[in-house]
Amino acid sequence: MTVLQEHAVALQNNKRVASALILLACAGALSCNRASPLRLEVLTRKGDIGLTSGPTNLYSVRVRNQSFWPVTIEGVALKGGYPALGTWYRYEVQRWDEQKRTWITAVQVDPRKLTVDHVVRSRLWPGKTIDVTPWEATGARNAFQRGDRARFALHLSIDDGKTVAFSPPFEPQL
Repeated sequence: MTVLQEHAVALQNNKRVASALILLACAGALSCNRASPLRLEVLTRKGDIGLTSGPTNLYSVRVRNQSFWPVTIEGVALKGGYPALGTWYRYEVQRWDEQKRTWITAVQVDPRKLTVDHVVRSRLWPGKTIDVTPWEATGARNAFQRGDRARFALHLSIDDGKTVAFSPPFEPQL
């Protein structure tokens, strides 16, 4: 076999390996056990929003699109004033109920109940992020006690309660 033939065989094998890797990556992305192509990251910082007698831990959620395609998240545009200005998304803060072995909704933020301007469809492109919740004092809410576990549930659609992405569980600090 000549050197040229050896290079041709090696190139052919490299193409086969590359094709197999691409197929495996695509199959893995499609068969992933995640309910959503989104990754929710819980952010935390100290702040005082008037619910406690001083600074407390505040929590918010940042969403990253981990898929190969854009994802749409629906929210509503608020007219301004109280409680906020801008786009609000439908989400819940859930608490793990150890006795029932299930997640219980502790706080539901449904912006459809507010005075809204119009529905906003935010297009989240692959690899991009968006902050979807305001900073909130999760641990200061009556539904939580020291040692409880919480998670955020983000509704991707305003009206469809089935299309939900979840944050990893965390322990809200008081």
